[in-house]
Amino acid sequence: WRRTAVAVVAAATVVATVAWYATSPAGSTASNASNPAEQAGPAAQVGGGAPRMIAAGAWTTTTRLDFAVWSTRGARAGDEALTGRAVRAWTAPDDKVTVTLGPGTQAGPPLGAPHLLYAGDVAGAAVVLVADGSRLARYTEENGRRHLAVAPADDSDERSASAVVLRRESGGVRMLLAPWVDSAAVRDLRRPEDESAALTVTDGVTAPMPDAATAAKGCVGVPVLELRSARAADDHPYLLADLGELSATHLTYMPPPDYFHTGRPSEAASSERALDVWSRTACALDTMRGQGLRLVNNWEFAHFDLPEASGEAMWSCMHGFDRKGGGDVVVQFLPPGASATGAQTVNRLTDSPACSRPSNDIVAYTWWRSRTGTRYLVAAGTRDVVKVTATGSVTGSADSRQLVVKVPTSAPAAIAPPQITANVRNGTVVRGIG
Repeated sequence: WRRTAVAVVAAATVVATVAWYATSPAGSTASNASNPAEQAGPAAQVGGGAPRMIAAGAWTTTTRLDFAVWSTRGARAGDEALTGRAVRAWTAPDDKVTVTLGPGTQAGPPLGAPHLLYAGDVAGAAVVLVADGSRLARYTEENGRRHLAVAPADDSDERSASAVVLRRESGGVRMLLAPWVDSAAVRDLRRPEDESAALTVTDGVTAPMPDAATAAKGCVGVPVLELRSARAADDHPYLLADLGELSATHLTYMPPPDYFHTGRPSEAASSERALDVWSRTACALDTMRGQGLRLVNNWEFAHFDLPEASGEAMWSCMHGFDRKGGGDVVVQFLPPGASATGAQTVNRLTDSPACSRPSNDIVAYTWWRSRTGTRYLVAAGTRDVVKVTATGSVTGSADSRQLVVKVPTSAPAAIAPPQITANVRNGTVVRGIG
């Protein structure tokens, strides 16, 4: 074990804190030292009591809704022995506690006295959920085994702080919903025409919903939570996806430039168009599992007709936002009539700002073959693109946001990627994503 001391000096006061699991990387699982009190240091030793309780109506008295104002719930909320063990497991775990840190999670004991979100028995296990303002911790006891999962909770809002995974089991996933949620249902993103199925909720805990990780195999379905809240969303539906994290991920949609919108993403369930676009791109969510994402926005940045009366193609840029400002990007091309399994992934970008507010000028390209067998280079740019140019293996240009170039029949089957650039209205030039 390595001791790490962090000193903060303010008004002649020095506070030293030792991070007892600083050697455990984010996303890892580790057993802990046999002498936790000694390893934890003074800040941890004083924080092993029962967590703070939050009154039932606390969230109704504030203008900000997040995990900090979740009411304490659960039949065992008053069981100080259980909740005390949960706090000690976070503060100074013994060697019988297995600790898992989610992606981007800061290691160490709670910052101050954590507050209790839930304590109860869930599908044969005792479960306690606590938070310290920047992190969530779920403590579970089952058949003599004890486990603590810790994940970031900062940068949450009334929608991304609406659901936490309490229990995963063979029968499905049980969620704990925020106290401001009025109703819950399950929707399959692959089937936008189907009505959502109501989900029973008891004391904030949902009945088991389909496990998205199981459904993701072969993309036979993409089950998501559909919630309604008068306080958080004016009773409009909003969607959350279980991407294997402690808290569920908020899904949003941005329409193309020629559709009226406010300039900000809308809800994934806000319109038939939004649900249709999500249905055709939802399989890509599986590639974003386990990344600690707070929100995934699906931006339909272009759509236009293809040659030979083939119909309309659509371009999507899916950006996953984590809680530290990073996130991955998936750019997809959907040929006319393509279902979700027919979407073509143009490229995946790791820790990229593309398709976010600071970097919303992009151009993407790919190859497309018509029903007659003719090959084309197709490219599309975002709102402020005024010219697209291709050089190299295929050449051409267009003074517009889209470019379609017929590939000569003499071209080899394995043709080299061209160089694509786009001129933007402000004078900048961006390179193609493909």
